[in-house]
Amino acid sequence: MRNLFCSIMFLLPVYAFACSGSGGSDETAKQELPVSAPVKTYILANCYLDPAFPSSGEIYLITGGSFGQLVPDGFFPENVDISSDGSMIAYSKGENENSEIYVMDIASGRETRVTDNSFPDYNPNLSPDKKEVVYWSSRSNETRLYISDAGGLNERCITCGFDAWTYDPEWSHDGTMIAFNYDVTKTGCKAVIYAGILDGGHTGFEAIFPVSNTAGAYVEVDPAWSSDDSRIAFSSYEGPGCWFAEGLQSANLNHWKLKTVTIDRTGRQGTDLKTVWQSPGTHVDWLPIWAEDDKSLLVIHSVIDASPYTPFGTTSYLAYVDIETSAEAKVPGTDGCYWCDYLKK
Repeated sequence: MRNLFCSIMFLLPVYAFACSGSGGSDETAKQELPVSAPVKTYILANCYLDPAFPSSGEIYLITGGSFGQLVPDGFFPENVDISSDGSMIAYSKGENENSEIYVMDIASGRETRVTDNSFPDYNPNLSPDKKEVVYWSSRSNETRLYISDAGGLNERCITCGFDAWTYDPEWSHDGTMIAFNYDVTKTGCKAVIYAGILDGGHTGFEAIFPVSNTAGAYVEVDPAWSSDDSRIAFSSYEGPGCWFAEGLQSANLNHWKLKTVTIDRTGRQGTDLKTVWQSPGTHVDWLPIWAEDDKSLLVIHSVIDASPYTPFGTTSYLAYVDIETSAEAKVPGTDGCYWCDYLKK
């Protein structure tokens, strides 16, 4: 599963191992869709569907099970994000050592390059008004959050004053906050989900605060806002060692969880932390995105190989997890698809 965390893993030598993935099926996941799962689906996904380019993904907009290709293979596109009105997408593209941020107008197919430097830039997320893009970049052996205009101008670092790695940014739907990972160990092994209240010019934060009470005891990644910005869903590895080594070995898969937390913006804290899904030890569900009813999560379902050199497994597809019942159901036809975003229409 090249696209899920390869962007983070290539940041440091300790993260640099081969990333691979191919389509398949998982008999254990065949069940009826949860009652709260969306009937209509509009999913932006990075998939490996072209056998002629087995190591290079393509970006598709999946509408009701039909695949419409937006970005062709050959340039390793990944880290996809779609605007709330479905008119624009953002993604990183290029070799891992020098990937850049791009945005595309879907109607015209016009692609705009946002970043142009010698550093890896990853995980773009569009502002609600589509005028700006937040992303993280590895520069001087640090990971920092940056905001640029969608046209590629006016780049500014919004976490360069922090003595921590910051990555995985996710803009709130009202445009006033950004959730992200905050790692004071600078190892990638431990991180806490933080929320930051942006200043008026989007040059930094008025305040930041942790949204869980774990104090960095393990790694928390992939923050995603609910549609009303009242909750954040995220992935958590709570086992021994580091998620990118021990956490991706079959013996430790049962330490993976999906969690949700309620955001108290006034009190600058998270409350009502809940585990809504725990790995049965056969696979990992991660990179959650709230589905259209805010009652289920769209996730990446990955069966992990025992070998650490194929950490994201040979079977991956998109699935829904009902957060009330922890019921899981495959999104039909999404074998070989990984990084994704959900368009609510």
